[in-house]
Amino acid sequence: VDLSAAHGRTGALLLDPSSITIGAVADVDGNSTPGDDVSGDIDSSDFGTAASMITAANVSALLNTVDLSLAATGDILVSQPITKTTGSATTLTLYAGNKLDIHSPISGAPGSPLNLSLESEGAMSTTAAITTFGGSVSMIAGFGMAGGITLNGDINAGTGTVTMAAHAGETQPSGAIT
Repeated sequence: VDLSAAHGRTGALLLDPSSITIGAVADVDGNSTPGDDVSGDIDSSDFGTAASMITAANVSALLNTVDLSLAATGDILVSQPITKTTGSATTLTLYAGNKLDIHSPISGAPGSPLNLSLESEGAMSTTAAITTFGGSVSMIAGFGMAGGITLNGDINAGTGTVTMAAHAGETQPSGAIT
């Protein structure tokens, strides 16, 4: 996917199925035939009832050049590491209509900051490190139903800011926030 612009700001990509797993296997349309990874714009009506699986490798590659928004009406699970390795600052937005679970690291790189906007209408939990190399982190949970933020992985934003808010639950940080 090339969302660059010859004159102006790069484009953004939005995905919006019923649930998303960011892992090692791709099946973006949820038809149980692996191999079809995200390759362009996907409207919520394209795979509205799908349980989409996309690869962390492709998400990482996209973040090197563009902002990426992944929204699901249900859950989002990060089960493989997401690592932005090059390029100027970009933003990864994950929005879950139910719960958001981060079980693998999410990272920028030196000189390539990654901003994170993480939102869930229900609970949010992290069991892995988040390292943004100067990017900001925003975590908002429980604004649609009961749910708080459980932080069991460290967050290192360097010179970036970290904001956490749980509207209908507790924020329980046991990981370090720097």
